[in-house]
Amino acid sequence: MERVEKSFSRSSSNYEQEAFLQNEISKKLLNEISGNFKNVLDLGCGTGFICKNREFTFENFLGIDISPNMLELHPKSDNCKTEISDFDSFSDFQNFDLIISSSSLQWSKNLKAIFEKFENLDSAIHLAIFTNRTFIELQNELEIVSPIPALAEILNFAKNFSYRVEKGVLEFSSSKELLEYIRKSGVSGGWNLSKIGKLKKMLNRDEVKKLSFEIVYLQKS
Repeated sequence: MERVEKSFSRSSSNYEQEAFLQNEISKKLLNEISGNFKNVLDLGCGTGFICKNREFTFENFLGIDISPNMLELHPKSDNCKTEISDFDSFSDFQNFDLIISSSSLQWSKNLKAIFEKFENLDSAIHLAIFTNRTFIELQNELEIVSPIPALAEILNFAKNFSYRVEKGVLEFSSSKELLEYIRKSGVSGGWNLSKIGKLKKMLNRDEVKKLSFEIVYLQKS
Protein backbone atom coordinates (compact mmCIF):
# COMPACT_ATOMS: atom_id res chain seq x y z
CA MET A 1 0.00 0.00 0.00
CA GLU A 2 3.05 2.27 -0.36
CA ARG A 3 1.63 4.36 -3.21
CA VAL A 4 -1.56 5.03 -1.26
CA GLU A 5 0.32 6.07 1.88
CA LYS A 6 2.54 8.49 -0.05
CA SER A 7 -0.42 10.02 -1.82
CA PHE A 8 -2.27 10.81 1.39
CA SER A 9 0.82 11.85 3.35
CA ARG A 10 1.71 14.44 0.71
CA SER A 11 -1.76 15.93 0.93
CA SER A 12 -2.33 15.69 4.68
CA SER A 13 -1.73 19.36 5.52
CA ASN A 14 -4.57 20.63 3.32
CA TYR A 15 -6.61 17.44 3.10
CA GLU A 16 -9.79 18.56 4.86
CA GLN A 17 -9.99 21.76 2.80
CA GLU A 18 -9.54 19.99 -0.53
CA ALA A 19 -11.27 16.65 0.10
CA PHE A 20 -14.79 18.05 -0.13
CA LEU A 21 -16.16 14.94 -1.85
CA GLN A 22 -14.82 12.61 0.82
CA ASN A 23 -16.16 14.94 3.52
CA GLU A 24 -19.65 14.97 2.01
CA ILE A 25 -19.60 11.18 1.86
CA SER A 26 -18.53 11.00 5.50
CA LYS A 27 -21.39 13.34 6.48
CA LYS A 28 -23.90 11.07 4.76
CA LEU A 29 -22.40 8.04 6.48
CA LEU A 30 -22.59 9.77 9.87
CA ASN A 31 -26.25 10.63 9.29
CA GLU A 32 -26.98 6.90 9.47
CA ILE A 33 -25.35 6.45 12.90
CA SER A 34 -26.74 7.43 16.29
CA GLY A 35 -26.62 6.16 19.83
CA ASN A 36 -24.01 5.26 22.40
CA PHE A 37 -21.15 2.85 21.74
CA LYS A 38 -18.49 1.33 23.93
CA ASN A 39 -15.66 0.85 21.42
CA VAL A 40 -15.57 2.51 18.00
CA LEU A 41 -13.15 1.71 15.16
CA ASP A 42 -12.54 4.03 12.18
CA LEU A 43 -10.70 2.29 9.33
CA GLY A 44 -8.69 4.74 7.24
CA CYS A 45 -9.49 7.56 9.65
CA GLY A 46 -7.30 10.21 7.99
CA THR A 47 -7.27 13.54 9.84
CA GLY A 48 -10.28 12.58 11.95
CA PHE A 49 -13.31 13.92 10.11
CA ILE A 50 -15.50 11.13 11.51
CA CYS A 51 -14.36 11.71 15.09
CA LYS A 52 -14.72 15.50 14.81
CA ASN A 53 -18.17 15.51 13.23
CA ARG A 54 -19.99 12.53 14.75
CA GLU A 55 -23.08 12.92 16.91
CA PHE A 56 -22.95 9.45 18.46
CA THR A 57 -21.10 9.02 21.76
CA PHE A 58 -18.44 6.50 22.70
CA GLU A 59 -16.36 5.28 25.61
CA ASN A 60 -13.33 4.54 23.43
CA PHE A 61 -12.41 5.46 19.85
CA LEU A 62 -9.58 4.05 17.74
CA GLY A 63 -8.67 5.47 14.35
CA ILE A 64 -6.23 3.56 12.17
CA ASP A 65 -4.49 4.88 9.07
CA ILE A 66 -1.33 4.16 7.12
CA SER A 67 -0.29 7.82 6.99
CA PRO A 68 1.51 9.13 10.09
CA ASN A 69 1.13 12.68 8.75
CA MET A 70 -2.63 12.28 8.65
CA LEU A 71 -2.72 10.86 12.16
CA GLU A 72 -0.78 13.84 13.50
CA LEU A 73 -3.86 15.96 12.71
CA HIS A 74 -6.37 13.51 14.21
CA PRO A 75 -7.95 14.44 17.59
CA LYS A 76 -6.43 12.55 20.50
CA SER A 77 -7.42 12.13 24.13
CA ASP A 78 -7.45 9.47 26.83
CA ASN A 79 -10.38 7.75 25.11
CA CYS A 80 -9.60 8.72 21.49
CA LYS A 81 -6.46 7.09 20.16
CA THR A 82 -4.84 6.46 16.78
CA GLU A 83 -2.66 3.71 15.38
CA ILE A 84 -0.46 3.53 12.30
CA SER A 85 -1.77 0.43 10.55
CA ASP A 86 -3.37 -0.68 7.32
CA PHE A 87 -6.79 -2.26 7.43
CA ASP A 88 -5.61 -5.40 5.61
CA SER A 89 -3.36 -6.42 8.50
CA PHE A 90 -5.67 -5.24 11.32
CA SER A 91 -7.30 -8.18 13.10
CA ASP A 92 -8.94 -7.03 16.35
CA PHE A 93 -12.36 -6.27 14.88
CA GLN A 94 -14.18 -8.33 17.51
CA ASN A 95 -13.32 -5.75 20.18
CA PHE A 96 -15.54 -3.04 18.64
CA ASP A 97 -19.30 -2.59 18.66
CA LEU A 98 -19.18 0.06 15.90
CA ILE A 99 -16.93 -0.12 12.84
CA ILE A 100 -16.82 2.74 10.34
CA SER A 101 -14.89 3.28 7.13
CA SER A 102 -15.49 6.16 4.74
CA SER A 103 -13.86 6.38 1.29
CA SER A 104 -10.99 4.11 2.30
CA LEU A 105 -11.63 0.40 1.83
CA GLN A 106 -11.47 0.64 -1.97
CA TRP A 107 -7.67 0.70 -1.53
CA SER A 108 -7.61 -2.67 0.25
CA LYS A 109 -5.33 -5.28 -1.28
CA ASN A 110 -7.76 -8.00 -0.20
CA LEU A 111 -11.26 -6.62 0.28
CA LYS A 112 -12.74 -10.11 0.30
CA ALA A 113 -10.66 -11.03 3.36
CA ILE A 114 -11.85 -7.92 5.22
CA PHE A 115 -15.49 -8.79 4.61
CA GLU A 116 -14.79 -12.35 5.75
CA LYS A 117 -13.50 -10.88 9.03
CA PHE A 118 -16.72 -8.85 9.30
CA GLU A 119 -18.91 -11.91 8.69
CA ASN A 120 -19.27 -13.25 12.23
CA LEU A 121 -19.17 -9.95 14.09
CA ASP A 122 -22.08 -8.61 16.13
CA SER A 123 -20.81 -5.06 15.52
CA ALA A 124 -22.74 -2.33 13.75
CA ILE A 125 -20.79 -1.69 10.53
CA HIS A 126 -21.14 1.37 8.29
CA LEU A 127 -19.02 1.65 5.15
CA ALA A 128 -18.71 3.90 2.11
CA ILE A 129 -16.61 2.50 -0.75
CA PHE A 130 -15.79 4.01 -4.14
CA THR A 131 -16.21 1.70 -7.15
CA ASN A 132 -14.14 1.40 -10.31
CA ARG A 133 -16.60 3.68 -12.16
CA THR A 134 -15.15 6.57 -10.19
CA PHE A 135 -13.17 9.00 -12.38
CA ILE A 136 -13.98 6.99 -15.50
CA GLU A 137 -13.20 10.07 -17.63
CA LEU A 138 -9.61 10.06 -16.40
CA GLN A 139 -9.30 6.32 -16.96
CA ASN A 140 -10.44 6.70 -20.56
CA GLU A 141 -8.24 9.73 -21.25
CA LEU A 142 -5.06 8.19 -19.84
CA GLU A 143 -5.87 4.62 -20.94
CA ILE A 144 -5.46 3.25 -17.43
CA VAL A 145 -7.47 0.68 -15.50
CA SER A 146 -8.85 1.57 -12.09
CA PRO A 147 -7.19 -0.42 -9.29
CA ILE A 148 -10.35 -0.34 -7.17
CA PRO A 149 -13.10 -2.99 -7.28
CA ALA A 150 -16.29 -2.96 -9.32
CA LEU A 151 -19.69 -2.56 -7.65
CA ALA A 152 -20.66 -6.17 -8.40
CA GLU A 153 -17.46 -7.43 -6.79
CA ILE A 154 -18.02 -5.37 -3.64
CA LEU A 155 -21.63 -6.55 -3.34
CA ASN A 156 -20.53 -10.15 -3.80
CA PHE A 157 -18.26 -9.76 -0.76
CA ALA A 158 -20.94 -7.91 1.22
CA LYS A 159 -23.84 -10.34 0.90
CA ASN A 160 -25.02 -9.77 4.48
CA PHE A 161 -25.08 -5.97 4.14
CA SER A 162 -27.86 -3.67 3.04
CA TYR A 163 -26.67 -1.09 0.53
CA ARG A 164 -27.44 1.93 -1.60
CA VAL A 165 -25.50 3.35 -4.53
CA GLU A 166 -24.85 7.01 -5.21
CA LYS A 167 -23.56 8.48 -8.48
CA GLY A 168 -22.50 12.04 -9.15
CA VAL A 169 -20.29 14.37 -11.15
CA LEU A 170 -17.67 16.90 -10.07
CA GLU A 171 -17.22 19.78 -12.50
CA PHE A 172 -14.10 21.92 -12.93
CA SER A 173 -13.21 25.04 -14.90
CA SER A 174 -10.23 23.36 -16.59
CA SER A 175 -8.27 20.11 -16.83
CA LYS A 176 -5.56 21.77 -14.75
CA GLU A 177 -8.01 22.48 -11.93
CA LEU A 178 -9.25 18.89 -12.15
CA LEU A 179 -5.75 17.45 -11.79
CA GLU A 180 -4.95 19.90 -8.99
CA TYR A 181 -7.98 18.63 -7.10
CA ILE A 182 -6.82 15.03 -7.50
CA ARG A 183 -3.33 15.92 -6.28
CA LYS A 184 -4.38 17.99 -3.25
CA SER A 185 -7.22 15.77 -2.07
CA GLY A 186 -5.07 12.62 -2.10
CA VAL A 187 -7.60 10.64 -4.11
CA SER A 188 -5.04 9.41 -6.64
CA GLY A 189 -4.19 6.76 -4.03
CA GLY A 190 -3.32 3.51 -5.80
CA TRP A 191 -3.75 5.00 -9.27
CA ASN A 192 -0.77 4.97 -11.60
CA LEU A 193 -0.70 8.49 -13.02
CA SER A 194 2.85 8.19 -14.34
CA LYS A 195 1.89 8.65 -18.01
CA ILE A 196 3.32 12.15 -18.12
CA GLY A 197 2.99 12.47 -21.90
CA LYS A 198 -0.74 11.71 -21.81
CA LEU A 199 -1.20 14.07 -18.86
CA LYS A 200 0.47 16.90 -20.79
CA LYS A 201 -1.73 16.27 -23.83
CA MET A 202 -4.79 16.25 -21.60
CA LEU A 203 -3.77 19.60 -20.10
CA ASN A 204 -3.03 21.12 -23.50
CA ARG A 205 -6.38 20.07 -24.97
CA ASP A 206 -8.22 21.13 -21.79
CA GLU A 207 -11.19 18.91 -22.65
CA VAL A 208 -11.55 16.80 -19.50
CA LYS A 209 -13.35 19.06 -17.03
CA LYS A 210 -15.54 16.67 -15.10
CA LEU A 211 -15.12 13.58 -12.97
CA SER A 212 -17.87 11.06 -12.38
CA PHE A 213 -17.95 9.06 -9.20
CA GLU A 214 -19.85 6.05 -7.92
CA ILE A 215 -19.96 5.07 -4.27
CA VAL A 216 -21.74 2.30 -2.42
CA TYR A 217 -22.91 2.77 1.17
CA LEU A 218 -23.09 -0.51 3.09
CA GLN A 219 -24.67 -1.16 6.46
CA LYS A 220 -24.88 -4.13 8.81
CA SER A 221 -26.44 -3.86 12.27
